[in-house]
Amino acid sequence: MIVLMMAFALSGSTNLLPPWCVAVLSPLALFVFARFLAWVHETGAWREAYVAGGAVLILYCLTWYRDPDDLKSNARETAIAVATRTGSGDLVIVTPEALASSFNYYFRAQNQQIDFPSMRREQVVRYDDRYLRLTSEAALGRAMARIDSARAQGRRVWFVMEAKEMADRFVRPLGAADTARGYLKPLVLKQSNQLRQHLISLYGEPTLRLMPAPRNQALELLGALLFQPTSRSTSASLAGRVPCEIVVPAGRPDETELRADTSVTCPR
Repeated sequence: MIVLMMAFALSGSTNLLPPWCVAVLSPLALFVFARFLAWVHETGAWREAYVAGGAVLILYCLTWYRDPDDLKSNARETAIAVATRTGSGDLVIVTPEALASSFNYYFRAQNQQIDFPSMRREQVVRYDDRYLRLTSEAALGRAMARIDSARAQGRRVWFVMEAKEMADRFVRPLGAADTARGYLKPLVLKQSNQLRQHLISLYGEPTLRLMPAPRNQALELLGALLFQPTSRSTSASLAGRVPCEIVVPAGRPDETELRADTSVTCPR
């Protein structure tokens, strides 16, 4: 409880999220409490020390119990699904770059990437100049120019982002309150969806959607969209067709590979 209160206090004055604040502060709080128990035991009140330690352990188990599927990501499953369907010439866009470390850990294909706002593949997210890079309009312009070039070359593009955040409503004018105290999520969501909209303007609707299972509850649920160039005649025939969608469930430890798709409408 003390750690949770400290986490909310810190997250209110900075841009840290409470879950991450708890993760950072919990070890320190446990060390302090362990030293307190040792001191109580040294004074001879060993029963009180055992009772207090047991109470904290029980409280910890009760407050941190979660369904095993709740806190898992589908980054591994999404990366496998994309890798098994990607071609050597495909461009892969991961946005924002904070998702790149988990996705690229499992995505072993050596495709060219845009881990926005970075214009290259990133294994480790850089936070040293993150504010300047995210607030720079130049990064968005460079990413769109790369997409334009890919379209001109007839290349396919994979777009990877948090599934629930792929929405046009995030593309809106931002006021000062939206980015107060350096809070950048509204700006990141806007730029990411601007990239998605730009892809749609060049390629049309995605031909394949890889989406998490509706029942999944996790901190990170990725979705992937495949944009591929088509001729005008093909575009006309596909105009009314619903894009193929494949469900990519999160955190199934017994599934190291996804089953091959057998639908003729789903591109490989």
